[in-house]
Amino acid sequence: MTIIEEIKQYGPHQLAQKADVASPDTLTSPGAIFLTDIRDAVIEALEEAGGVSERKHGEIADSAASVMTHEKWKQYVDLCAYREDLSDFGEPTKGGIEGAVDTALFYIAHRLAGALVEEIGEAAEAETEEV
Repeated sequence: MTIIEEIKQYGPHQLAQKADVASPDTLTSPGAIFLTDIRDAVIEALEEAGGVSERKHGEIADSAASVMTHEKWKQYVDLCAYREDLSDFGEPTKGGIEGAVDTALFYIAHRLAGALVEEIGEAAEAETEEV
């Protein structure tokens, strides 16, 4: 089984561990869908472009949260994103709590995408060393 095939099998709870975030309530809850959509976007970028550039990594993270306010808040609560320490990131680009929600979900998405890309890179390096 290739690393891509293996990552395709990762469920929401395994993805939550990789993103260092609370596990979603169910396999189909808003947080679970958020995480699996990120996984799928990373895999799609790899299959289409052969890699995930820094720009694409940012695009994946930026578009991960729902644009629908109610759904975005469900993602936020489902992943306990209110536990995110946002102090390193300064003031959110949007004001108030909505900005904090957007920032927390962005960084969760960014962490997960980065972890998956790193895992794929490490597997590719190990494979080249074996040959």
